[in-house]
Amino acid sequence: MALWLNSTFASFDYFILELCHSLALVGGDILTPLAKIFAVIGEFKTSLILYLGFALFLFTRHKKMGMSMIGGVCWAMFVATLFKFSVQRPRPFIEAEIYKQWWQFVGAAAETTFSFPSGHASTTMGGITAMLICSNKERKWWWGLSYIYVLVMCFTRNYLCVHYPSDVLMGIIVGVIAAILCKLTVIFIYWFLNLFPKFFLSKFILGNDE
Repeated sequence: MALWLNSTFASFDYFILELCHSLALVGGDILTPLAKIFAVIGEFKTSLILYLGFALFLFTRHKKMGMSMIGGVCWAMFVATLFKFSVQRPRPFIEAEIYKQWWQFVGAAAETTFSFPSGHASTTMGGITAMLICSNKERKWWWGLSYIYVLVMCFTRNYLCVHYPSDVLMGIIVGVIAAILCKLTVIFIYWFLNLFPKFFLSKFILGNDE
């Protein structure tokens, strides 16, 4: 599968990564530090989204929002992990010498997990899309703006040459799939709790949800 991806998306991946390298040559003094900052944010954002989701679920009336944040990230991590260990695609800087040179040029940290799909893109897209789907109309515009962050995060994965563009593209698709699974999960949970309205968890969620 990894060999098929490398051959099928070779032109697409090379074009985007070469474009990113050209940007690094021109504006690396500004873009490279920003990309590395986003890389660090990406390492902690999953935990932050989960903590915020649990906080909303346990201590506020926005329980559906909290469940969506938790579910979107968890489903994205699960689906992305299945793909990573099924495909086992190495990172671009391991596969090709030219990508290794571009990766060394920006001074990105070595990442040791498999490349396909991008976990950063998956969890970011999954969490934000799940919250957008499950939020009320008044909040949808806010979460819609959050896609700017998704695009920037995806760009930095290619700019740092730690992912193929096809990895990032699949990460976005995985995120959408995760959001749909999250929506179905939330619907099932609320349907199940409505069957047992006197159950303490039903009272906790249904009686205090916004």
